[in-house]
Amino acid sequence: MRWKLIAALLASLVLIPSSPALAGTLTTQNSCKWSDGVWRHLAVDLTGAGTPSPVAPGSGVTLTAASVHVRLPDYLAQAGHGLGILKAGDNEIQAKAWVAIAAPATPQGVQVFALETVVHTTITEDATGVYESSTPIDVTVPIPDSAWTAGATPVGFTQAAAGTLPPVPAGSTGGLIQPAGSAFISAMIGSGGLKLNIDCQPGTGEGMSAPTPAAAGPFETVGIDPGVPVVTPPALRSPVVVLRTTKLVRSGKRVSVAIACADAPCKGTVSVTGAARKLPYSLAAGARKTLKFTLTNRTVKALKKQSRVVTVRVTGDGAKTVSKKLRLK
Repeated sequence: MRWKLIAALLASLVLIPSSPALAGTLTTQNSCKWSDGVWRHLAVDLTGAGTPSPVAPGSGVTLTAASVHVRLPDYLAQAGHGLGILKAGDNEIQAKAWVAIAAPATPQGVQVFALETVVHTTITEDATGVYESSTPIDVTVPIPDSAWTAGATPVGFTQAAAGTLPPVPAGSTGGLIQPAGSAFISAMIGSGGLKLNIDCQPGTGEGMSAPTPAAAGPFETVGIDPGVPVVTPPALRSPVVVLRTTKLVRSGKRVSVAIACADAPCKGTVSVTGAARKLPYSLAAGARKTLKFTLTNRTVKALKKQSRVVTVRVTGDGAKTVSKKLRLK
């Protein structure tokens, strides 16, 4: 049923040119593969400031005040309303995104950022309940500061090429999938939680055929001057994962674990003794998430006789592993 709703929603989308870029940003034309397998154009705006500038070869450069901006097609709201996914008044769209930024002249090459936000659109109906208008599904998401090292040539920051994202937890049940592009959006639309994935890469082409790749231009460039002092890059904060759950509550075969992320984007896995499998997560700094685990039949059978102490373990790339023993009944 959900796939039929997605197909109907996306079938209503027409192919139109992207809006012009906002002042002070660089817009990169992207071709994006939506959940229905159709490629559609979408403008991806990136901005940021590289400091200091200019720098000596080998100096540290920090990309600060960076952000990514996209505006989803206005007719998406109208189509969602027609299918009953979106309602009159305020509608919440929870979105996660992964963006790869490249600086080819640096040893870092490409860095990937996991982002999370909530977008709102307000729909107005006429007296008979027919769609009249909606506010833009328009969002700008800050990108955490990042450290780079200058080479012998100017440092140009761009949207990375296709194929530079790692697997991301955006499958239908939260499993990992491999994006084809360098910017990936996974949105939950409406109160029914309809998932929509948009896999984007710099290039042109719409329809069922793969797009023609293109190289994104730099949205920020840091010059090189051998005469200025070498600058050591500042130490950036490491991610901190927090296990918020203090008591496990079981409902049949299911048990929930709440986690949070601080200081920098977090990505890793959570495991619970007796669960069928560990679950991946990807959170922006300051975000929270509740993961739902399925216990094995053997564990459920044992719990009917007596409670047991299990280990909840949260790992994160670049973060200290958190492990806690909790009683499960």
